[in-house]
Amino acid sequence: MTETVQTVPGMPTKLKIFKVASSRFWWARVYLGGKYWIRSLKTEKLREAQEAAKNFFYNALMDSRLVSDGGKGTALSRSFVVVGKRFIESQNC
Repeated sequence: MTETVQTVPGMPTKLKIFKVASSRFWWARVYLGGKYWIRSLKTEKLREAQEAAKNFFYNALMDSRLVSDGGKGTALSRSFVVVGKRFIESQNC
């Protein structure tokens, strides 16, 4: 099987999409908050996988924030400012 790991245009390079032999779907992986977040994107089409990976990345940013504050999930943890800050931090790593 050829190498299918690739980055998503316009997103941090730590966000990867890939295919595995045991699945027909694209998968996404990103390293945030000291752990890997991995999810099936439930699509076989590359363009749809890239869009789904972007949504996965933004959700992982929000969820990693909730995990990093001990699960308290303050009201501000999902605000635009917090998500934007986490996105900028992820690009600097």
